[in-house]
Amino acid sequence: MKDQGVGFRFDVKGLARRGQALYEQKLRAFLEPQHSGRFVAVEPDTEQYWVADTPEEACRRARAALPGRFFHLIRVAFPAAHIARCLRA
Repeated sequence: MKDQGVGFRFDVKGLARRGQALYEQKLRAFLEPQHSGRFVAVEPDTEQYWVADTPEEACRRARAALPGRFFHLIRVAFPAAHIARCLRA
């Protein structure tokens, strides 16, 4: 996928695949008991994540910690968050 504003190619599907795999393998069991329904922004390369009550807040926290990175957004214990991207502000 080409990002119109930045002028380079970024693998959005790869980010989603890696972010979801990290969630399934390392985060699901830890997050679901206490954070069901909240949102988590995941940065799969560093394995960092940020939990918040809203998708916007999860993305804001993630971008504040790792500016310029891309994040996968997940709603904890739900099959999908909704259509949203935590790309660049």
